[in-house]
Amino acid sequence: MITAEQVLAYPFSVRPLSEEDGGGFLIEFPDLPGCVSDGETPEEAVLNGRDAAAAYLKSCAKHGDPMPRPSPREQAKVPAAVSVKRIRARLGLSQAEFARRFGFQLRTLQDWEIGRSKPDMAVRAYLTVIARGPESVERALRR
Repeated sequence: MITAEQVLAYPFSVRPLSEEDGGGFLIEFPDLPGCVSDGETPEEAVLNGRDAAAAYLKSCAKHGDPMPRPSPREQAKVPAAVSVKRIRARLGLSQAEFARRFGFQLRTLQDWEIGRSKPDMAVRAYLTVIARGPESVERALRR
């Protein structure tokens, strides 16, 4: 029996179809050759694609064909170090403004900037997102 977890392990891509191709969206599974589906919306394409992938895997099992292995998912690339002071300066914010705007304790921010402590991996990832898209972070935090 093929489980939903097995199907979800396979990466996929969804792209819009041109009007010439009927419109809607196409889903493809690169690890499952020829396994494609479509839908009127991206969500419908994903649901239909999951059914197609499950059928593909069931067919492999039924016919004794080797089960393709899912490609490993790309992992986040979190920098080993970030300069909080540089990020803050690029945004033109004081320490207090930066801390308030992005949800940090002022004292913690000051400790990072003088090197008394260092942000952990999750905070480095968050700081990287702030550096690359501060407006998006602010919008997300206002909701």
